[in-house]
Amino acid sequence: MKGLNSESVDLLDRIYNLRTQDSTVLADIEKDKDRVNELKNKTSELKAEIEDKISEITSMQKKINKQAKDVKELFAKVKKDQFAELSEALNIDFNPEVICHKIDMFLPDSIGKLETDKERLKEQLVKIDNEYTSAVIRYEELGFRYNEAIKDQERLERFINQALDSNINATREEIVSLLAKFGFSFEEQRSVAKLLMFPEDGLIEYNSALKDKLKVDNNVMSVDVKAEKLEDKDKKEEIKEEKIETPTIEEAKPLEEEKEEIVIKEDAPKTREEFREEKLSQKDEIIKFLKDNGYDYLEFTNDEFEKIVSGFDEGILSKNIALIDALGIEKDFFYGNASLLVDYELENKINKLKELGKMPKDIYLNANVLAKYNYKELESAIDTLRESGLDPKSVPLMAY
Repeated sequence: MKGLNSESVDLLDRIYNLRTQDSTVLADIEKDKDRVNELKNKTSELKAEIEDKISEITSMQKKINKQAKDVKELFAKVKKDQFAELSEALNIDFNPEVICHKIDMFLPDSIGKLETDKERLKEQLVKIDNEYTSAVIRYEELGFRYNEAIKDQERLERFINQALDSNINATREEIVSLLAKFGFSFEEQRSVAKLLMFPEDGLIEYNSALKDKLKVDNNVMSVDVKAEKLEDKDKKEEIKEEKIETPTIEEAKPLEEEKEEIVIKEDAPKTREEFREEKLSQKDEIIKFLKDNGYDYLEFTNDEFEKIVSGFDEGILSKNIALIDALGIEKDFFYGNASLLVDYELENKINKLKELGKMPKDIYLNANVLAKYNYKELESAIDTLRESGLDPKSVPLMAY
């Protein structure tokens, strides 16, 4: 692929990934759908629990009021001296008037405390209901986005096939507009559009090299299988017509050379990895760092991984990873929000949310809020809520 530099190869890697049903774009949407669906289910369960508690308190209030009414009606016609002898004999301080007086005195406070608990639960219910409604809407939006992404990928597939046939009928504007939907930058859109409009400048060569590589991979696998079968035959000494002594290390070398010769006879082209000269050592270092800290770099999209590469600072990454671990937040918090790994303001932003009473689970489920704002913008968003007469503590994070 002499006509392609490493940047063009990377772009075509991303484009060809979008030709598959397990593309990074669809995988990201599915991941978001799973998270939102989990939130939807949990808020639905919380709603049911809170509604049950409110119902229990309401029922308790009714029972207490009814019983108080019944007692007062019962004792209204009873005088203390009517049961004086019985009270004295049993040493019971029976005084209907005192009992009715205590009911009048303490009943309002008891009912009031229950009412306060109920109002508090109702406020929680409103908050949870808003989160649930937002999750339902978000889930539907993601479903729509998934279907749209499928259509866009099919459209991109048509453009690529037309380009490979040197018969593309799409305009540059149509290609650029489509690529924008997949998150390509302006410069990347222009570069890919050029490759599709002029496939002879690299696309055809890339496609051919990709097919040849797949063919070589299959042939190498076939050679390995044949070599294994040959070794098995060598071990079967009981087969008289194939009495072959176990080869020594030196004698085994021709077999290795034979395997190499078989591969060479396929006239295999150089792999795409040979053209990836830029940033390889740095990327390997970052991949090792992520692995050592329990992260799989393959869980990040190409764009996310590039954000980590461009902003890599081992001190910042170590600090942010330790911060999330200390809060008990799952490691997939950073998947889909890779910019937070290299965010030097992450601790300050999380502390700000904790001051508002936001729990680690809220932060985990709404990591996009931290990615959306820098620290000053987050403070400004909180101030705006207060100026609007809202209490940031009670406003769900997803509404920020």
